[in-house]
Amino acid sequence: MSEFSAELEEILALTASPNVDGNRTLAYSKLLCLQGRSSDNPSSIRALGESCGSILPHLVSDIPADDEEIAALALKCLGFMIYHPMIVAVIPGNVAGEVLASIAEVARTTKMKLVCNLGMWCISMQQLDEEAIRGHFQLLVMAVVHAIDNPFGSLSTTFEAFQAVIKLVEQTDQMMRESSDLWLPPTYRRLLSDDKRARDMAVRCLLKIKPTVIPPTLMLFKAVRIDLKDSLLLKMKEMIKDGYKVQAVQAWGWLIRLLGNYATKDRHVFNDMLKVLESAFLDSDPQVQIASQVAWQGLVEAVIPPLLTGKEKDMGKQTPDREKFTLDVGESRINVRSACFDTWSILLHKLHTLVNHQAIRTVVLKPVFEVVYLEAIPNEIAAFCHSQFDFYLEVIEMLIGVPQAAVIGGRRDIECAAAIRILRSLLQVIQMDLKTYSDKYDDIMASVKSILSFVKHISEDRDSNETRQMVLHFIRAISQELEPSFLVSPLYKVTLDIKYMDQLNLVEDARHAEKLPIHCFSFGDMVCPMAYMVILYFNVLFQLNQSISDAKSLEEDVSKFVRIILSSDGWSENLAIVTTFFYGHLDLACVNLWKAVALGLRDILDGQNSSSSVQLVSACQSTIVHFLTYPVQAVAFHTNNVESHRDALKEFLPSIRKDLNQNNIGGVWVSLFAAISKADIEDSFGNSCRDILCLTLNDFLQRNAVRLVVAESNSNLVTHLLSLFGIMLTSVLELILTNEVYANGRPIWTGGVLPVTLRFMELLMADAAAVCPNLQDLNSRVLDSLGRVAQRINSKQDVLLFIEIFSDPLALWLSQTKSSWSDCILQKLEQLSFKALRCSTRSQPKIEFNSSLLKVQARLLEQTLRHSKQSISDPAVGLWNSTYGVQTNLDYPKTLLPILDSLWRSDRIYLGNVRGMHQTMTMTRNRTSKRVELAAPDHSSKQMARKKQKGTELTEHQKEVRAAQLGRSMDCEGRGPGVRTYTILDFSQGNEDSQEAGTSE
Repeated sequence: MSEFSAELEEILALTASPNVDGNRTLAYSKLLCLQGRSSDNPSSIRALGESCGSILPHLVSDIPADDEEIAALALKCLGFMIYHPMIVAVIPGNVAGEVLASIAEVARTTKMKLVCNLGMWCISMQQLDEEAIRGHFQLLVMAVVHAIDNPFGSLSTTFEAFQAVIKLVEQTDQMMRESSDLWLPPTYRRLLSDDKRARDMAVRCLLKIKPTVIPPTLMLFKAVRIDLKDSLLLKMKEMIKDGYKVQAVQAWGWLIRLLGNYATKDRHVFNDMLKVLESAFLDSDPQVQIASQVAWQGLVEAVIPPLLTGKEKDMGKQTPDREKFTLDVGESRINVRSACFDTWSILLHKLHTLVNHQAIRTVVLKPVFEVVYLEAIPNEIAAFCHSQFDFYLEVIEMLIGVPQAAVIGGRRDIECAAAIRILRSLLQVIQMDLKTYSDKYDDIMASVKSILSFVKHISEDRDSNETRQMVLHFIRAISQELEPSFLVSPLYKVTLDIKYMDQLNLVEDARHAEKLPIHCFSFGDMVCPMAYMVILYFNVLFQLNQSISDAKSLEEDVSKFVRIILSSDGWSENLAIVTTFFYGHLDLACVNLWKAVALGLRDILDGQNSSSSVQLVSACQSTIVHFLTYPVQAVAFHTNNVESHRDALKEFLPSIRKDLNQNNIGGVWVSLFAAISKADIEDSFGNSCRDILCLTLNDFLQRNAVRLVVAESNSNLVTHLLSLFGIMLTSVLELILTNEVYANGRPIWTGGVLPVTLRFMELLMADAAAVCPNLQDLNSRVLDSLGRVAQRINSKQDVLLFIEIFSDPLALWLSQTKSSWSDCILQKLEQLSFKALRCSTRSQPKIEFNSSLLKVQARLLEQTLRHSKQSISDPAVGLWNSTYGVQTNLDYPKTLLPILDSLWRSDRIYLGNVRGMHQTMTMTRNRTSKRVELAAPDHSSKQMARKKQKGTELTEHQKEVRAAQLGRSMDCEGRGPGVRTYTILDFSQGNEDSQEAGTSE
């Protein structure tokens, strides 16, 4: 701070000294740098404010200097002093006025362009109070007019002058209006300039000050009228002749507004003005037509009020005739037609209740209505200006609200078609706004909110199926006309104010919040337009579904809508919204709606190429899984609430039963799952939908175990639920059977489907099958599919998992054979049991049949080895002898010991090196020991031994003994090389030649 004060003192000293050797230039340069550095430092600004009493007089005295550099630097420093609020606050009022007057005088009288520009810049930047401006207002206006007239021919001067005008209008609105006849003429004259930049600057200035100068004062009208007579009318005609039609028409629109309601006081000037615009209406250039319509809006705003006082007949003279209007609407581009209807709507608002006057109605309403309802009109009706949305929405509501008795021929087709066409036109305006980057965000949002609120209002306030169907048409039109990327954009959010949302509670029991979350919406949430629209659509659809008789046509409409919202950008978000809606309605009535949505989703996936389908499925696996499991979730929700939902069950259970019996719902589910799986298999990364689906189904069975208990009150519903679940499960199992590997060669992993299959089998093998005999067929199908899976799998991972999961349950079912089971089920169960044992022999890489694996298979072996049916026991014995029977050092489970003992003593199984009891006793009685001293190895004996051993696999113990015989190592009793010691039991495991080989040695 001390350094800043020192610099400030130096500047004050330089300004106080005579201007010798550029002292002033140096002082003002340093001051300008000091101001720039201190702009964000309150203490420095405060110091500058305290010194302004000493600095301002020198700055004011130097701005008229003949030296351009000194004058320019002084104005720049002065501009900062009168702009910064902290410095302005300490400048006395009389000093501020003198400063402003000095700046205005210099800007008006200087011969230097830079000084004039900086003077206007100071006026446009100053933050002085109104009192300081009022005292020198005339001088400021004269300076501004001088700069706008631009004596230097510089656009920068014009620009700074317009900025000064805008600033003075903000500070002294009323005074500027009263003096507008002095400073506005040079501004509107610029509208007819040959320089486009000057025209654009004038238009921007007029847009800023329009509320102040329009409607015009009488003095301004007189000034404009004089200019028109003297030069402006001629200038506009010349511009039209030279091809500058759009520019001339745009200037015409501003000038007619500046004439205001005084325009008809001078009929000669007014008629000349109309003649200028007349040719523009019939011009073939669409841009000229649009400019003419916008200019005509200015005429409506200016002259309609005086014409309402008994001069209705004159309306025909100031309104484009029907032929022109029809030409614009029927043959030109949509932008022209939009301008036509925009002008028409402004005219109707201006006329207000006088629109009912016969003369006005004939001139204003009849031509437009005839054009709108002409049968030959193109499908894309004219779009409307978004500023008049409310008016056209009222027209739509009027059309759909016509009483049935008033409809011609008792049909509402014409009215409904017209309402949809008008709505589509409004939507086209929004779509054009989205493509026009200059349009304001607030305007777009206001239009979107107006349309969504209108559709919601219609759906909530009109309780009839006819109106609900209209609402569905409206929502479908929105989804078709607006870009999907806009509808799902997070930038355009609206409040979810649908009444139904206030009553909707997602059933928590049906959600997988921890593993697979789905999004919940609440009343008052901010959501994208697509979310709002889809929720409203399905809300109305749900109400309509409960009362409509033609459900088939309704399902077709739903499928069409689903194909629209799922075939565009953001489809995964749309599917998530639809799925969330369904989980908010766990109702049997919605199962048919689910079927319609599923058909639409299936068609989308089938119609995509493989890479697109993979991308779609992988993008929203959790949502797809939730959607797939909705039917069983909805039915399960009612199984434990039969009494509270008795009416709903009475109404919808027959249709659900019919769909299940005809395999409608199940068939749709299977076809959708096939389409999803086709893309899912080709995706070689991450978890698959099938795996997630299996985990979800398993969790469903676990959470709904109580609901799936069959009782007399709910047997029908549980039967249908189990049947539907069985269809889902067998579809997944069939997928394993029909697709051996993924696209990249990875083996199918069955880890997801096996646990859920076991849990489902436990339900079917329990009392459910006894209470519901028709589940026997389902049970048989699941057992058959599972058996074929056991035959198909060969990877070590899958085989071990299959054995671990199913060994104990199969043993339990074999031990609890029930009389209620059919012969088919018993046969499938027996086959599955053997296949579960047999699959271990096909493992790649091979499985080691050790004690750990034996412990896992013990219970199943216990039931199969001792089974009363030879068709089960004989294959089990054969499997034992080829696997565990050839192993040594096994730890046999205690539960197997009695069975193994019985089978071993009856010579049916092998136990490692030990044969059956009878054979072992015979061999023991003839047991001998032989010792042979060996001095040197005999090579011929070795070759003979190799021949004897060829084709015979030796155990580890046999290999050890044989090595001792050949003198290569110590034997089991520590004897060294050259000593052959063995017994017949050493080679008793299926190797009768071993003893002979030893003897021959």
